[in-house]
Amino acid sequence: MKTCHKLSAFSFILLNMSFAAAQSNENDGTWYDVSGKAYLGYGYDSNVSVSELDTNTDTSDTATYSRAQLKVKLRPNKRWTFAGSAQYANTKYKEQSAFDLAITTYSGEMSYQAPWVKIGMHHYHANADLDSIRYLTYKQSGVSAGNGFLERAYWRVSADSIDKELPADTRRNSDAEALRGDVFWFFNQASFIKFGASYHDEDALDTQFDFAGKKVDVSYALTFPLLAKMSEITVAYEYEQRAYENEGPGGVGREDYRQRIKANFTYPLYDFADISLNTQYGNYNSTVVSADYKETVAELGVRLHF
Repeated sequence: MKTCHKLSAFSFILLNMSFAAAQSNENDGTWYDVSGKAYLGYGYDSNVSVSELDTNTDTSDTATYSRAQLKVKLRPNKRWTFAGSAQYANTKYKEQSAFDLAITTYSGEMSYQAPWVKIGMHHYHANADLDSIRYLTYKQSGVSAGNGFLERAYWRVSADSIDKELPADTRRNSDAEALRGDVFWFFNQASFIKFGASYHDEDALDTQFDFAGKKVDVSYALTFPLLAKMSEITVAYEYEQRAYENEGPGGVGREDYRQRIKANFTYPLYDFADISLNTQYGNYNSTVVSADYKETVAELGVRLHF
């Protein structure tokens, strides 16, 4: 398997730099920033599933969702930014406990704002457990570039190397290379529309899981006053096509066509607390029966932040 950890050591150093500097400069708010979030929600899932394992139960269930994040950001000057974060997310089902999901994610980022472009490096490391058993270790390292144009617009491109390890099914262990581009158009400081496209080439230990994927997506965020407070609505659509390398019976290879529609409404209760309503519909068409299904998720929750 290819090595995809070129930026891992550097990102680990960034994280340590961020936290060490933050601890010694708590009173300098001009270039030091620490933020945190905590979320608790309750929701309904029409078809409990795990897409990474091509598994769905065709059974609905309710779930409790909880998340927490701590982020530290350093800005030693106007051009350099360093950031490190840790996040934990937990999904606990009422009946389908075998699909209880816990994800711990660590990330490190740095960026430099040149006169004509902003360049950055990033690294993410995530561990995911199903019913308290490790099922996925995910590592992603990459570089990015972006800049504003036409006063209201912003472009961003990125290139990433991805490594996935699945202890329960090592055939799916893989390396991947990914390219992505996004264009934002801002109507004001908080309302915008975004268009994105990406290409993903994955090389698995077992060739039946090798695939090349293309995805396009669009999202729209709108802020508006409601009961004397600024609320936000976000809607998004994405379409993904995957062509698998290995041919099946009859010389026909696996193909997936995935569509997702997402919507979110957020209303601020206080300066430090929001209430949010989220819904998502997924239509996953595949020539493999276990990966061919539909799923609707609805969730209501409260988020605390500082």
